[in-house]
Amino acid sequence: EGGGADEFLPGTTEALLSVSPRPDWDVPGLLRALDRYAYGCLEQTTSRALPLLYVEAVAGLWRTDPGFNPNYAIERAVGHVVELQRSDGSFGIWNDSGDTVPWLDAYATDFLLRAKEHGKTVPEYALKGALAWLRMLDNPDILFRFDVVEVIVAEDAKPRVELIKNAFPLSKPYLY
Repeated sequence: EGGGADEFLPGTTEALLSVSPRPDWDVPGLLRALDRYAYGCLEQTTSRALPLLYVEAVAGLWRTDPGFNPNYAIERAVGHVVELQRSDGSFGIWNDSGDTVPWLDAYATDFLLRAKEHGKTVPEYALKGALAWLRMLDNPDILFRFDVVEVIVAEDAKPRVELIKNAFPLSKPYLY
């Protein structure tokens, strides 16, 4: 009585509740959309490829097949990001002689570091140049704070997803 079903005829309503430890997302569809993301500037290439590093772990969490192998797309993205790198170690937005933006340089460098950590081939000269550029900047403009969603896959445990709010100022992890 007094509930939302009062406006219906008695006996004609039904309420269902579904409970799951996972959100009801179309994970295979989201993963396929990442694989088909069409644009090619530095930010778009990095934004498309960075999540692809975690496709297999995320698909495993949802116990689903991602529907494609992300390795080729990741290799292409690493190659394209490296093609956009300027001689000073920064990155051009659309080509290697274009404008550079410090936060995008940090974002692209983070992608290259993560790709390497995931066993992808990343030229050492590209990482060294990018890291040297970021150290040289020592610029407060790139001290953004990011919320990071990490998929953690440990050998002796089930994969898990963690949200890390205000994860890090971008310049600190790159001081090797």
